[in-house]
Amino acid sequence: QSTGIVACMKPDHRKAGEWVIKEGDAGDTLYAIQEGQLEVIKGGNVLGVMGSGRVFGELAILYNCTRTASIRALTDCKLWAIDRTTFQAIMMKTGQAKQKQHLDFLKGVKILQGVPDSELVECCIIS
Repeated sequence: QSTGIVACMKPDHRKAGEWVIKEGDAGDTLYAIQEGQLEVIKGGNVLGVMGSGRVFGELAILYNCTRTASIRALTDCKLWAIDRTTFQAIMMKTGQAKQKQHLDFLKGVKILQGVPDSELVECCIIS
């Protein structure tokens, strides 16, 4: 799952002083920081600084909500980004693959061999 997400991320370079996201804006992108420093600002107050290895924007990609804070580059930054549509497609594909794997396993259980696939699928959804 994480390998698929990383493979679909695109590079995004920001110059010092440039806004990456602004509080209150609609958001559809998650970012990972490869290099650089970014500050987190909420309601005009600086809450902190983020650097390499941090991820931000996950609320917008998971819950389709507006940005809860602003992020501005303090230095030139190398970021990686993935949009909501791509992220959701990967998650759906991964979920379907996992469901098939569970179904194949249940089909191999001797005691369940007479159970129709439609009922076994229901067991896979629960797990």
